[in-house]
Amino acid sequence: MIIMHQKLKSKVNLQEYIQKGVDFDTYLQQTEKVAEAGTDELVEYYVINLARMRRIYKTVNPEEQQKQELLGINQKITFLVISEGWCGDAAQIIPVVAKMVDASENLELSIVYRDENPELMDEYLTNGSRSIPIIIGVDENGNEIMKYGPRPKWGEPILQAYKDGEFSKEEFLLTLQKTYTRDRGVSIINEILEHLRTNHE
Repeated sequence: MIIMHQKLKSKVNLQEYIQKGVDFDTYLQQTEKVAEAGTDELVEYYVINLARMRRIYKTVNPEEQQKQELLGINQKITFLVISEGWCGDAAQIIPVVAKMVDASENLELSIVYRDENPELMDEYLTNGSRSIPIIIGVDENGNEIMKYGPRPKWGEPILQAYKDGEFSKEEFLLTLQKTYTRDRGVSIINEILEHLRTNHE
């Protein structure tokens, strides 16, 4: 697999944030601590997302073609992920990214928290919003080579339908979760791999 070497502009030192970040197991442990403490106003989402992340990590695996492409990644890349434990989209996406990292000796994962890192977050806004998760592919030299998030492409028309008043918030969230479940991480992996590919020989 050929990886793009294009350097994208970022005003922040991505390597510093990678060093600050945690791996998937530590992220689960930190989410569990908040869930067990029960003091955060969003604790119910931490509880739900903790169970969801554990389930997805156990059940989702890259397809054979995806595995081969992941094995073929030929340069060191760190996925720097901006997240929060209460975020439903993050709970669906991060375990899938962790499985991608498991499948490639050249991929690593570092997760940082949105609210603790506003300078980083504000470099990666979505239509002016601090939407998460955001996944930044960073090469060995600290250059950004890709960006992905906050959800798969199939989520865009669902979000637009909600904005147009076709869904209530509850219906919007339920539709998202059902679609994630049906998709089983396939779109997430394909779209991230697509971002990593180059259009040139």
